[in-house]
Amino acid sequence: MNVKDKVCVVTGGASGIGLGLCTRFAKEGAHVVLSDLRQEACEREAGPIGAFPVAADVGREQDVEHLVEATVDRFGRIDLFVSNAGIGIDGGIDMPTDKWEKIIAVNLMSEVFAAKYAIPHMLEQGSGYLLNVASAAGLLVIPDTVSYTVTKHAAIGFTEWLA
Repeated sequence: MNVKDKVCVVTGGASGIGLGLCTRFAKEGAHVVLSDLRQEACEREAGPIGAFPVAADVGREQDVEHLVEATVDRFGRIDLFVSNAGIGIDGGIDMPTDKWEKIIAVNLMSEVFAAKYAIPHMLEQGSGYLLNVASAAGLLVIPDTVSYTVTKHAAIGFTEWLA
């Protein structure tokens, strides 16, 4: 995909794969929205690459809604929304409910929220892409982390449904 002059939102953008995507998109001439949990981390990493920093806890629907609105307010559109943010929590079936809720919110519901709020803008503008990052855990079973395996399987199922 040619991202020159495209508006690209990346969650989990302040480190790892997300920062790598932001950096590459910026080098290729995209308007990058770098999102992560903390505004200071967003600003620190966005500055050197000329990205627009927007903090969001992607496990919270209102934060994803704000991220989409802030992007559209600033750039008028979203061409690519990369749901990259994700967490891993080790444990088995006895893992506490609050940890299940957290990983489901971040690894699955964040992608649901992105679709819910970004797709209407994409349909209105007549184009756009969602890129949902999963892992091999979405296709295989990782014995030490049932919640990661389950949420990544669900994320792939949701993405296939969207397609």
